[in-house]
Amino acid sequence: MLFKKSRYLNRLGFRLDEALAITSKASGGYNYEFSAAEEFHSALMESTNRLKAGDKNQIENLQRWFHPSGAWDEFVDMQDKPLANDIEHLIHKITR
Repeated sequence: MLFKKSRYLNRLGFRLDEALAITSKASGGYNYEFSAAEEFHSALMESTNRLKAGDKNQIENLQRWFHPSGAWDEFVDMQDKPLANDIEHLIHKITR
């Protein structure tokens, strides 16, 4: 089981890199947690880097941000919704 979770974590890292590329182009907007897309991008980058360094506590932030109607949905076009769905699915696999 540990091997599977490690595989899911690696895949999550790649998908988060894709998400960072998308959020780096977003601007403006707001939601309950972030005053603008740029602030969300910075928080996502920090959380991604910490997760890749082994901080599994970042999963909680990612769950919240990629959950339907979370920060991702507020700041990113609907065409990128499948990426959020994949990230949410990977998080579910890791946390169960």
